Amino acid sequence: MIFIITLSLLFASHIFGSYFAVQGLRTPIDKPLIYSNDNLVLALSIITGWVPFLYSLYLSYNSVGVYYVLLLFLLKVLILPSFFNIKKMMDKIGI
Repeated sequence: MIFIITLSLLFASHIFGSYFAVQGLRTPIDKPLIYSNDNLVLALSIITGWVPFLYSLYLSYNSVGVYYVLLLFLLKVLILPSFFNIKKMMDKIGI
């Protein structure tokens, strides 16, 4: 059960963190009005991107061990950005 929770937190943190990071990098003309405040976008990317990731690492360290933490970290840093390129998906859809 802990594997499902940590992996879902990891995927959610990658998707939401990348989404808000891409929104922060847009030009002021292309941004939706709600994301025009840079402090809000930074806070949302930290809250939805880094906090769930660090919590999943904490949960996996307490329940499984260091090797699973390293596996999750490598998954977040190497595999998820290459397979789930949020900016490319958003440009393809037109968001």
